[in-house]
Amino acid sequence: MAGTARYTAILDANVMYPVNVFDILAQFCIEGLFTAKWSQDIDEEWTRNLLLDRVDLMPEQVLKRCNRQRVAIPDWEVEKEKYQSLIEALDLPDMDDRHVLAAAIAGHADSMLPLMSKIFQVTYWINTILKQFILMTLFAINWISFPIKR
Repeated sequence: MAGTARYTAILDANVMYPVNVFDILAQFCIEGLFTAKWSQDIDEEWTRNLLLDRVDLMPEQVLKRCNRQRVAIPDWEVEKEKYQSLIEALDLPDMDDRHVLAAAIAGHADSMLPLMSKIFQVTYWINTILKQFILMTLFAINWISFPIKR
């Protein structure tokens, strides 16, 4: 499939890591507000960081959560074969973020969640406001696309 007609966003590791943020986004996907995509590289990034930050967690627990996320959003994956060749062509201030942008391009994403702070040098509070703006935009897109019948 080349893509989806629904608004599509690549979920970066920093929205996969906090369980409450991912759960909200997953519920929005289940409700049909947008389509979420990510890659195995993004999964590896957030799970690695979670295990480094939370020494109380076992790898099996994190893998179980990762698998549940994949079940919740069955069409989640942008396959590495589709974006791997794009990585080297991308020039970003943080070269470690190239795989995310490459996955967004290959996955026909409309946006990436969240906007990557390192790339855009956005402070935490601005990033928080932008996340809220993106969520409100998703509601607005779907309100316009699917008006409530009275």
